Amino acid sequence: MKRLGSFGAALGLGVALCATANFAAAAPKIEDPNGTPVRISASTINTTVFIAKGDVPSDPLIDTYERVGIAPLTIKLAPGNYSIESSTPTASMGYTRFGVEQNKPIDIEVRNGDAMVRTFGDLLVALGVTSIVLGVLTATALAPHDSTYNRWAISLPLLGVGAGSSVVGIGMIAAGSTTFKMPVSAEQARLWGVTLRF
Repeated sequence: MKRLGSFGAALGLGVALCATANFAAAAPKIEDPNGTPVRISASTINTTVFIAKGDVPSDPLIDTYERVGIAPLTIKLAPGNYSIESSTPTASMGYTRFGVEQNKPIDIEVRNGDAMVRTFGDLLVALGVTSIVLGVLTATALAPHDSTYNRWAISLPLLGVGAGSSVVGIGMIAAGSTTFKMPVSAEQARLWGVTLRF
């Protein structure tokens, strides 16, 4: 009986050690145990968060982003500047930059946009630009010296449709884009400007 009890205690200790080791191994490399807490939430579920140290562009040639988990999450980061990306199956990808100061926890909210709305916006802008180009070509390049050819009757509707489609498309892109809500200092706003990825 004593032998069984010792075996059970050893087994329990082994399981605890393995769980501790797995937790340590799962901790992101970018995390600093003595860093400042950064709390990240999202407006939709299954939002995966990626963070890179420094001012890193979205989709860089050399990917330095590290997957830190699925929002909501809290990660401790050393003071400095960071880049963040978000990804979810039903929303457009988001990208921005943020700064971390010592002992000043921050909250970052990922406001996911609708990927379908974003896609339709891209399509409308592409169609609008195409229509505008066709309208310009119709007015300037097709039979410019033919008085019997009423090129304005064709080019003006193409230009109007193209301009309208482009405006609506840009609005849909803005509505369907993922944005970030976070505290931004005046210095960061001056250096970074608008940092949303469309």
